Amino acid sequence: LTVPSDFAYGGSQLSRALVLWHSAAMGGSVEAALALGYRSKYSAGMGNHHEKEKFISDKTLRRAATADKIAEYKRAGMSEEEAVSRAHREEADTNPQAEKKLKVTVTPEGQKIVSHENMSTKDDDADPKRNKSLKDETTPSTLHPSAATSHYGLLGTCESALAYYETASHLAMDEIEASELRGKVNPATDSHRLPIIHAHGGASSALSHANKPDELEEAIQYYRLRAYAKPDPDINAAYTLAQLYHHGLRGVKQSMSLALEYYTIAAEAGSWEAAGQAGKFHLWGMGVNETQRDLGLAYRYFTMGTPGGVEGCLRRYKGKKNAGQAAARRKKRKKQRKQKEAEAAAEKGKDGNGDDSDNDDENSQEDDAWVDDTEEEEDIWDDQDQCDHPCVNGMGLLYLFGVPMVLPPSREVATKYFELSKDLGNMDAAYNLAMMRLGWMDEVGAKESIPHYKDMTTINNAKKGMFVVSSHARDGHGLTRDDYKYALNHFNFAAARGHLQAKHRLGTLFSKGVRIVDRDLAEIAGPEKMHMATEQVVHRNCPTALSYHKVVAENGFAMTRRIRAAYKQYVAGDYPSSLRNYLAAAESGNVVAQINAAFLLERGTCLGLSPADCTNAAVRMWRAAARQGDVEACLRV
Repeated sequence: LTVPSDFAYGGSQLSRALVLWHSAAMGGSVEAALALGYRSKYSAGMGNHHEKEKFISDKTLRRAATADKIAEYKRAGMSEEEAVSRAHREEADTNPQAEKKLKVTVTPEGQKIVSHENMSTKDDDADPKRNKSLKDETTPSTLHPSAATSHYGLLGTCESALAYYETASHLAMDEIEASELRGKVNPATDSHRLPIIHAHGGASSALSHANKPDELEEAIQYYRLRAYAKPDPDINAAYTLAQLYHHGLRGVKQSMSLALEYYTIAAEAGSWEAAGQAGKFHLWGMGVNETQRDLGLAYRYFTMGTPGGVEGCLRRYKGKKNAGQAAARRKKRKKQRKQKEAEAAAEKGKDGNGDDSDNDDENSQEDDAWVDDTEEEEDIWDDQDQCDHPCVNGMGLLYLFGVPMVLPPSREVATKYFELSKDLGNMDAAYNLAMMRLGWMDEVGAKESIPHYKDMTTINNAKKGMFVVSSHARDGHGLTRDDYKYALNHFNFAAARGHLQAKHRLGTLFSKGVRIVDRDLAEIAGPEKMHMATEQVVHRNCPTALSYHKVVAENGFAMTRRIRAAYKQYVAGDYPSSLRNYLAAAESGNVVAQINAAFLLERGTCLGLSPADCTNAAVRMWRAAARQGDVEACLRV
């Protein structure tokens, strides 16, 4: 085997690797799908990994092919109108999703313009403006550059990259939801960067949190002793241990059963925060089997953090909110008073008036007394008086599911709890609200059975030639435009806070798009003008879908376990095994793995390679990381 110095090089050896990766991806390998998604995305971005850069799309290539055919037919003696018509007929024959009906219009200057009258919504993208002139439709914006380093062995488009990343995302999410994490916890990963750690001696206070050494076993043992202290367990120690096991922090092995054990200790000692987490674990069956799962216990824990129920929590939330607004108003008035005092003092100095200091002191004392009284009112609502938002969300779930002999199911009460929990910042509650709006936990066929509403205003306008899809129109699932808008807003809220399931849902929505056909307008428009009765409520957006699915896939078990194993092996001194894991993750586009693999190769862990091949391998990794924007890698290259 040859060892190239760039991901772009490799010849037939690289081609064989691509074929094997594709076969493995088709067989369900997340890492193989990531490897090809990474390469396709790099090529589609024309060698630029910045997310905001424009991607080459399948549509771009079709336009380029059509433009080439038009030019060829014109050279053969056809008129522009004939060349365009033939080229688009051939495109429609070879591509069923292509636009099929052409419309010829003549401008006031006498110029003929061919545009598409009947556009297919199957090939919709983020741009809702669909009717464009022939020049706009057939002139390609950007094509694949000819430079070899603009590609990693294949020519990709946004759609081909999305196909691989979406496959990896679905596989990763299925695995996370089927595991003890239940999709409610992100798999523990590792982001140690070996060059930075080495440069600072491995244990410097200058290291960022992500590069700190893993927690020592002695420290873990100390926390255990404090958590099990009799008769009064240390709540902070128990809660800290629970967090370490819950999220796999500081190199601690992620374990839902151990996390629940220590959350339970802290909850029984009176911790609202721990009670919310312990209840969540029992609710979703995280860290317990079906015989150990106890919804009654989950209810008891959730009530600890929701004193007074939903109404009591709402009073606390509004009281804190109003107190905060009052504090802001007081601060503003105090600032204005000081400005006025300063202006008055300046005026006195100019006019040479007598001293009114006694009067000023009296006014100041009155103002200070007013401020002190209101500050005492604000102290009534401090952070500790707020209900625990995981507990609030948990109560919403219990009311949504219902608990036999404890709680009757109530979507109305559940919604109140979710909305309050979301206002308190809970991402799970926002996700739950979005899913409920899309029909989660509805009775089977509930939305589909909603009676059809005839919007007479929309119908009358359509008869006059003004087609606007009614806000009451529903898709095949019984969902309206407002339902999807609400869901998108709440998915975005959750995704911005790191919710993987929300990111997966957003990726799927933007990948497929959503359109609604107004059945009343469809009857008026007829088959030839069906597009006029159709509204694309969620536009297909390949770059956005790609970014969401990429994040989900890269945070699945396949990648996170390999990265964590590689760092553990490095700390243990098993550099060859560490390098093998980093190399495998690096091929899937993980920038931390690329940097660490390059570092180990550069430091002499060469797996039997010659010095020249080892150098090539290191440079290959540094270059790949540099093209992803890593500063350290740029300097090394």
